[in-house]
Amino acid sequence: MKIVMTKKKDNLQTLDEFLKQFGNLNKKMDVRLHETEELWFRGQADGVWELRPTLYRKPKQLGNTLTIHATECDLFFEFQAKANELHNLELSTWETLQYMRHHGAPVRLLDWTDSLLIALYFAVNDRFLKRTTTGPCIWVLNPYLLNKKSTDVRDIIDPEMFIEDDVLYAQLASGEGVEMDNLPVAMYPRQRHPRMKAQKGWFTMWGSDDRSLDDQLKRFPKILKRIDIPSNLVSPIREMLRLYGITESHIYPDCDALAYELKQRYGYIEYPKY
Repeated sequence: MKIVMTKKKDNLQTLDEFLKQFGNLNKKMDVRLHETEELWFRGQADGVWELRPTLYRKPKQLGNTLTIHATECDLFFEFQAKANELHNLELSTWETLQYMRHHGAPVRLLDWTDSLLIALYFAVNDRFLKRTTTGPCIWVLNPYLLNKKSTDVRDIIDPEMFIEDDVLYAQLASGEGVEMDNLPVAMYPRQRHPRMKAQKGWFTMWGSDDRSLDDQLKRFPKILKRIDIPSNLVSPIREMLRLYGITESHIYPDCDALAYELKQRYGYIEYPKY
């Protein structure tokens, strides 16, 4: 599908030209993926947003890192105690953190997807953001090279093999933070949450360094790349995703998302114009 927009812009691209960038990533990032390896993607509606977990997007009054760790402890145990609809699921500590992430509670996890289409959806269909001056973007991560730097193992890690569940629980309970001093680690959790399965979601987990991932990886440019989405392609990408069935109710498989999708389709909600 080739769609050409007519807005005046020096670096005007077609949708085909934009998508070809992702097919050439092996050369641009020197990815050299093995046969069974895959890239991860993260779509963001604003290119200035940092790659930083919600826990570290801290209000000023929280102060230093030790205070954040104490807050993390409080957040975890209060969520665990009050999320009564989850009590019969017998979630591990890792799984509780994943559910917290998908319901918007601050945690040290940052989510990614192995589907470019799903990442594009998040980039161009933000439900709350008005149009920004910077525009949307896609972050591309080689999780295998990240873990080679952070753990010396070129593989994606089962979280419970990385830190045993009871050890993680004890570290959270101490209020002193999880003992990880290196770069963030890419993890393959079990996709128990319906949103994780629908979004083909995976996580990077932060340690004691609360800086954004792009800041931490400045020394390793082959691990992470940002691709900006030209404003003239936002509407064509939305239409492409609609044709492929990547809609609100696909991303969030529940009745609230279905209702939101119907309101958008019938004109009760409008996305920002680009």
